[in-house]
Amino acid sequence: MTLMDSKLSWNKSAGLSLLLIPLAVLAGLCGAAAGAEATSHPARPRQALEQAKQLEAAKQYPEALAAYRAYLEAQPDNDEVRATVAKLLSWQGHYDEAVALYREVVDRHPLDHDSRIGLARVLAWQKQFAASQEQYELVLRDEPRNGEALTGLADVLLWSGHPEQAVPYYERALAATGDAEVDARLRSLKTNIAAAQPLPSTHAPRQTETARVLELARAFETEGRYPEAASAYREALGHRPDDDEIRARLARVLSWQRSHADSASLYREVLSRHPEDQDSRVALARVLSWQQQFGEAQRLYEDVLQAEPKNLDARRGLAEVAHWQGNRADALARYDALFAETRDPGIERQRQAVQSELLVSPRAAVGQGLPGFRIPYRDYAKLGYGHYSYTRNQPDERDVLFEVAKPIGDQTLVVRVEPINRFGFHDTPVSAEYYSPLWQRAWGYVAAQGTVNPKFTPNYSFAGELAQGLGGLHASLAPIEVSFGYRRLNYKQDDIDLLMPGLTIFLPFNVWLTEKLYAIPNTGAVTLSSQLTWRPTDRVQVFASGSFGTSGERIVAAQDFTRIGSRTIQGGVMVPVNERFSVEASGYYEDRGLLYVRRGGNISLIYHW
Repeated sequence: MTLMDSKLSWNKSAGLSLLLIPLAVLAGLCGAAAGAEATSHPARPRQALEQAKQLEAAKQYPEALAAYRAYLEAQPDNDEVRATVAKLLSWQGHYDEAVALYREVVDRHPLDHDSRIGLARVLAWQKQFAASQEQYELVLRDEPRNGEALTGLADVLLWSGHPEQAVPYYERALAATGDAEVDARLRSLKTNIAAAQPLPSTHAPRQTETARVLELARAFETEGRYPEAASAYREALGHRPDDDEIRARLARVLSWQRSHADSASLYREVLSRHPEDQDSRVALARVLSWQQQFGEAQRLYEDVLQAEPKNLDARRGLAEVAHWQGNRADALARYDALFAETRDPGIERQRQAVQSELLVSPRAAVGQGLPGFRIPYRDYAKLGYGHYSYTRNQPDERDVLFEVAKPIGDQTLVVRVEPINRFGFHDTPVSAEYYSPLWQRAWGYVAAQGTVNPKFTPNYSFAGELAQGLGGLHASLAPIEVSFGYRRLNYKQDDIDLLMPGLTIFLPFNVWLTEKLYAIPNTGAVTLSSQLTWRPTDRVQVFASGSFGTSGERIVAAQDFTRIGSRTIQGGVMVPVNERFSVEASGYYEDRGLLYVRRGGNISLIYHW
């Protein structure tokens, strides 16, 4: 029988309900946090727009579309974003809505040629060739050398069965842009026209048909419709079985569909005939890394760099492989060098992601090499007040808090004075905590507390806790942190030992779940606490927790470690007021069975040095 089996009598349904308490309380607090953050950050729509752009760059088109729509609700006059929404809708195959939005934009901005070209392109995909041609021609009246409009109009003429009329537009597009793809398309089209034999008007030459299928495949690929794109590329490859450019395109689309084995096989086939094709070698390495075949992927990237030492894709690939293998320091050094050369925002996001994983822990109040004010704060003064009511005719509790924190290098010293009026008595415990990073992904603290002539608090106590991230054991364990704490409390009548093993799991979106056990061997009391924490920004944090067992969760008075059935619910939020001030507030409910029910809350004002 386990310790919990012997100490707790908690049925499964009640336990499940308690575990859901943090989620319920957290949901209730999120709205307040979001409102406070919006008040202290008037640039919230701009941040939402940046998030939408990042999602679009990551090819997460449905999420990007939702983010752009949310931005438009706040900024309905932004036609640039409206055009972007139209573009993403077209890529999702929602042509009618895309056309409506594009028309809305060009009606208000008739010289917005990018939006007009987007409208023409969607109309062509809908096979409304005449309407599409009209839009392209409107652009070309103002910009006769617009390469996109020239190529688009040529495509429309080709798809509508007028290849000879398409030729001069492809020629003008080539003269304006020098695009190698347009050049290849033009040469193929001229060859097809010269070789064409008189056929019924409902049929096109085979090569012209291949060109049409390739254009369709490219359109599907652009829209993110990868199954249809792969099918079209396979059809084109059937027409041109020796065309390794089509084979490489098919391999790329298959890799995006997670058909990694088929994709790798096609890339190997291309490389067997074109060993100097470094683009295909980089693509093969990328697919192998997605299959976690890191050794071969690394070798391929290094082969590319031997031939092309400045190949950015290969250098970025080596950084990704190092990251995914858990070699974060090596990955960070590679990303640093790449970002210094390119200033690429995508590389910067990856660099920051690796840097965040190198942090000791988002829970640790220690130096982690990050600038600016951010939770957990290390340099501040705090003034707080708490008020709690009790049942069973107990007098109300009133607490005052004076707290100061100061960094000492990467260590942090916290000093606290807490005048407490509880049970009709007054005590003023003074305590100090000293936080420090230890070895890799480990941190801890030691603490001491003392009270002069206490009525209910300990004469003195000392404590220590150590936390260790498990990412050093294996990359898959990086989201897990284990901890163990011990506290010794000396009261007038008793000495109490408190053991505090814990487990924290870090989840996506800067959310983490902490499970902690409070065990008092002297009395046999045991309590399990579950806390869910969300830190949406560097200066906003929301938490909700619930606990159950046979002791209090915060051990201060003797009543807190008396062995009796207990349940606690807490929730709190920390938000900025301005650059130098933050506010912290929390609510508390504790049911100590036959002893009392305690409810109340506290609020603190924090000044950042």
